[in-house]
Amino acid sequence: MTTTNPVKPTISIDQIVRVYSGRPGCACGCRGNYREDLASFKRSLAKYSGATAVQTDEGDLDLDGNKFVYWRNDQGTRTYTIYYRYNT
Repeated sequence: MTTTNPVKPTISIDQIVRVYSGRPGCACGCRGNYREDLASFKRSLAKYSGATAVQTDEGDLDLDGNKFVYWRNDQGTRTYTIYYRYNT
């Protein structure tokens, strides 16, 4: 179930395992990039801090068992996703 959270989950940089940034429509990597480096984690976390309409899929996990949050920029031209370990 997709919900827009009025209270965003707290995510620390140590919990992040991967981030995605790309154009809306697909997240297979054809419209954007997955990254697993510290600089990308910091950049995504900074954008996440300023995001107002963050969505989560409650109870859904990615294939590696990580939770994720996602949002679009204000213009709706870019989608961001943070995959994170929620049990740490």
